[in-house]
Amino acid sequence: MSNKISDQPTRLTALACLLVILGCVVAGAAHADQIDDYVKIQLQRQHIPGLSLAVVQDGRVVKQQGYGFADLELEVPATPASVFEIGSISKQFLSAGVMTLVEEGRLDLGDPIAKFLPELPSAWRQVTVRQLLTHTSGIPDFEEILGYGAYRNSTTVERLLAVAAGKPMDFPPGTQWHYSNTGYYLLGLIVEKITGEPHVTFERRRILGPAGMTHTRSSEPLELIPGRASGYEFTNGRLENRDAMQPTAVGGAGDLVSTVGDLLAWIAVLDAQSILKKDSYAQIWADQTLVDGSRSGYGFGWELSPIHGHRVQSHSGATAGFSSNILRLPDDRVSVIVLTNTGSANPVSITNHIARLLLPALVYPAVPD
Repeated sequence: MSNKISDQPTRLTALACLLVILGCVVAGAAHADQIDDYVKIQLQRQHIPGLSLAVVQDGRVVKQQGYGFADLELEVPATPASVFEIGSISKQFLSAGVMTLVEEGRLDLGDPIAKFLPELPSAWRQVTVRQLLTHTSGIPDFEEILGYGAYRNSTTVERLLAVAAGKPMDFPPGTQWHYSNTGYYLLGLIVEKITGEPHVTFERRRILGPAGMTHTRSSEPLELIPGRASGYEFTNGRLENRDAMQPTAVGGAGDLVSTVGDLLAWIAVLDAQSILKKDSYAQIWADQTLVDGSRSGYGFGWELSPIHGHRVQSHSGATAGFSSNILRLPDDRVSVIVLTNTGSANPVSITNHIARLLLPALVYPAVPD
């Protein structure tokens, strides 16, 4: 009996110690998430009101989370279901839609755009569909002329194209690479001419719907979009409201809104190379060759610049009030998606840093001063 009495405090002490140890482990795990710690710091440093993040590794979603606020005035938290303007990330959905038309023989990448849009300026008419997709057309970028602020103003096709047509060609088609939103605006018009329906309707029917992307749609400000985040800009030391983007002011160059949940579905499509034929994906992700034989570093709606020798497929997006980035490292099986509701953020740096946390081989060695 004396042994039993003396054993009881020992068991209780051991149990207490175990609970303390487990508590320390749980607390340690809560603070050991480098991604969370990094993102929270960036929200402060970059004056980001709200951010949605998704990370995929080896085919598994390892993080899907919102930070900060989707709406500051109403104090609505940002979540993975928050709907953000994605700007030029929209280009990859339009390019995928174009490839469905190529697969059906309704369009050839070598077709001159005057075949579909004969009313264009004479200097543009011999530009090919491929050159629009790859930013090698030489057609001036209306965004460079007007700035992001113009996306808040409704306009017409005629007025927008007149802005770009008012400048001479940047270079002869195919000889250089220069980013041109005008090119993707024209691609949206070509799709509409061929299909007889708005390009966003076509994309939803052929790409977004089959991918299960139920929250990706036009940024039309008059429509009621559940979960839509408000856009902001950090100006003169403070955050200011920004109006929603007008689809007529950007067209196929970047008129979609989406969620990280939808973009995770898109990553799954890309990993499986479904919806399109494998040859179409090979063309989309092929680094385009210029006339002089050099590489452009761009495919069809995808930037292809490697990181420390690792193959990369990425694209950023920015509007007046939002900025985003999608990063894929296909050989490493890692993808990172960041959506923010401020146009002044740098989501590219955030996605790249998170990728380096997961893949130390991406880290460049320090260079001695």
